[in-house]
Amino acid sequence: MANTNSILPFRGAVSDDALRETIGITQTSNVDENAWYQVQGGLIWQGGRVLALETDTSTVIPFNQPFPKKTLNIQLTVIDTAGSGFATNAEVQGPTLVDFAIGIVTEGGLSEFVDVYWLAVGY
Repeated sequence: MANTNSILPFRGAVSDDALRETIGITQTSNVDENAWYQVQGGLIWQGGRVLALETDTSTVIPFNQPFPKKTLNIQLTVIDTAGSGFATNAEVQGPTLVDFAIGIVTEGGLSEFVDVYWLAVGY
């Protein structure tokens, strides 16, 4: 007796993907550095990499998939400080349902460029 505890054969679906499609859940974007994934229940995880942000500036970043109701959290990780030896900080500024800004500040006042990974969660 195969799959007796599964809803898939009961509903006639042949895979989890087929079941999600029948209930209208878009599952994921293309798998690359700027991707998003929606889990059943509506929670959306998304993230990306922003290249060469100039320090002491603010740059608006659009979400890969806008959040329908609420942005819960955005995390940033600076991944390249161009070997300056100075501390570089990234901060989230003005998050909305469709975008947010990344502010870059370097202690020491040197002008440089940094790359940032970002991860956002919402629904």
